Amino acid sequence: MITNCLLIDDDVEDNFLFASALQEIAPSLVLEIEDSSVRALERLQQDDNYSPELIFLDLNMPVIDGKECLVELRKIERIKKVPIVIYSTSSYNKDITEVQQLGSTGYLVKPSGYKEIVAKLKEILVTLTGSNS
Repeated sequence: MITNCLLIDDDVEDNFLFASALQEIAPSLVLEIEDSSVRALERLQQDDNYSPELIFLDLNMPVIDGKECLVELRKIERIKKVPIVIYSTSSYNKDITEVQQLGSTGYLVKPSGYKEIVAKLKEILVTLTGSNS
């Protein structure tokens, strides 16, 4: 069972919807949000005590985009096996294929409505953990 996860996304509104949906699905799951891939990488590279059990990562971010961030995340030994699900507005097959090759565990196109976010996150949690929490 996953007890904590990290969302790396610079969109405040998307973060709020994601957090609300995750809270509805798995109230005991602790979600931490980093709104910068730079800060997320610094934290994960420097804080050996912090190891999320699941990471959601946006592709379209300033400074270090999601693809670059994914490559760097996969270099951090203690989280090499942590599932990383790309959470992006992009539905381009090229992006999906590329991030799979770079080491992503899954790909979720950002849903347009709250109910759809809830359904998709529930599906991902069941797929990755065999349960919905």
